[in-house]
Amino acid sequence: MDEDTLTSFGAKVDVVDDAGMTPLHKAAGTLNKDIILLKCGADPNKCNNQGLTPLQEACQMGCSELVDLLLIYGGNINKVNKAGENSLFIFLNRGITLTNNKLLSKLFGLTSPLIFHNKSGQLPSSLSLPCSSKFKGPILRLAQDPRSLKSICKAFIYLQHVQNREEWRQILPTILYEFVFNKWDILDKILLDRSGR
Repeated sequence: MDEDTLTSFGAKVDVVDDAGMTPLHKAAGTLNKDIILLKCGADPNKCNNQGLTPLQEACQMGCSELVDLLLIYGGNINKVNKAGENSLFIFLNRGITLTNNKLLSKLFGLTSPLIFHNKSGQLPSSLSLPCSSKFKGPILRLAQDPRSLKSICKAFIYLQHVQNREEWRQILPTILYEFVFNKWDILDKILLDRSGR
């Protein structure tokens, strides 16, 4: 099925079911990276009855490609659900592993303000597990450190221009393009800081 077919039949891409789920929520829940719904105007920031956006569901599943796609189409990385949890909290709540450190570093880099608790003051459950104790201190210290102007500018530029990243690839020098759109080294910094103590 393509865009023309959907629009010719008058499909409503943001229709909700009893659980407040849109077709985009369901696609994100199955890690479907098909962009037809997004091209037809599906709202990547629409909340279901639990207050989760499709972007937050992609973070919950740890799918970096889907997170990138939803960011390109305007997903709000800083939006919080009903429990006061942002995308970073939701990702951390699923557990910390070094296998997905690129997504974790990207979420650290884009989330502002850097908040690691929900509205009840609880930390993500993964930070309470013994296996993640080596990360807890450095991660919590990140929230206390003021962000550098470079980090703030990078996040702003990324969120404003990610939808046109291919155009920017042609314009920017390679090193600058890679820095803005692909280099997320905050997790590496956490690990290096920890090993140096």
